[in-house]
Amino acid sequence: MKNQIRSMTLGAVLVVGLLALPLAAQEDAPSIGFVRFAHTAVDVGAIDIYEGDAAVPLVDDLEYGEFTRLYTLPVTGAPFVVRAGNAPADSQDVLFTTGQGATGNYTALIIAAGEAESLSFLLEPLNVIRGEINGMARIRTVNMVRGTETLDVQLASDGEIATDIGYIGLTDIDITPVTTDLTVTAPDGSIVYQQDGIAFDADQHYAIVLYGDPDDLESVMAMVIATPQETTRVQITNNTDRALDVYQRTAEEIPMLTNLQPGVTTEFMSLPSRAYTFIVKEVGSGSAGQELTAIAYQFYPARDVVLVINGSETLTFDLVSETFTPADVMDAMMDDDLMEATPEMGMMPEATSEPTPAG
Repeated sequence: MKNQIRSMTLGAVLVVGLLALPLAAQEDAPSIGFVRFAHTAVDVGAIDIYEGDAAVPLVDDLEYGEFTRLYTLPVTGAPFVVRAGNAPADSQDVLFTTGQGATGNYTALIIAAGEAESLSFLLEPLNVIRGEINGMARIRTVNMVRGTETLDVQLASDGEIATDIGYIGLTDIDITPVTTDLTVTAPDGSIVYQQDGIAFDADQHYAIVLYGDPDDLESVMAMVIATPQETTRVQITNNTDRALDVYQRTAEEIPMLTNLQPGVTTEFMSLPSRAYTFIVKEVGSGSAGQELTAIAYQFYPARDVVLVINGSETLTFDLVSETFTPADVMDAMMDDDLMEATPEMGMMPEATSEPTPAG
């Protein structure tokens, strides 16, 4: 089963991505962003990518047809600077400089694209909206084969997922998780690329990046890049004298924790990153039971949030701390070949019992 194919240009996607962010996320200038790089510029050799005037490249010797891990980076305002692979860090022979670097609470797939011969080489940002997709697999297909030819992409399980997409054109689609075969065809229907047995898993966001020589469609290939949906880890302590139930408020009130005993602290629980309201009730009172206390909070990705229920007769639900998820935990949450977290990102500002989203 698949949802309707959505087609748009890359520039439009950047606007859509900003509109999709929570209002607070747009206004509060959060402190980390998520970036992955891919190399599709057919006549450009290996490249190094730096953050601003750093002496050591963030990405070293990225070859044509390769993509990197997903980096978690502090937001510094420094642009990404591309030099030829193994060029000195202070070399003035810069291939391209972006307008900005990592953007807070935003995931970007930054693609080295175009051609050196036609002086069209650039870094093209493709945003990856890693929101909650309720067990589906989300696929964004983008054509980075420079030229006038359009391409079609089919899955054996779902039929066409991209039709007549030209250079820097893309389509979005959600599908039921499946392992299936991928086929790319030219306008005349001839097959230019096939890949069998690709697993599209639940709650994963996939970029299918087409690349190759525009003068030789038989050279066209596809990178299939998977990125998990954004998550926040939450831990709750019952610091009262009685057992309690904790509910999550959505369209209905959904049990989150039942019979949380006095003095007990839960393990960290991974939740999709978004705004939540948690409600505390007497054990067994059900969704119709009296609300004893509640907390509403915007959960940002790659954070650990610690909450405590306090009080005796009158209860409060307090936010104790919000910290960046440790690098080793981030690595364990993702496949080793997909994620590289910046270690020791530090402490987020503490919040009060009436929290506002941390920026």
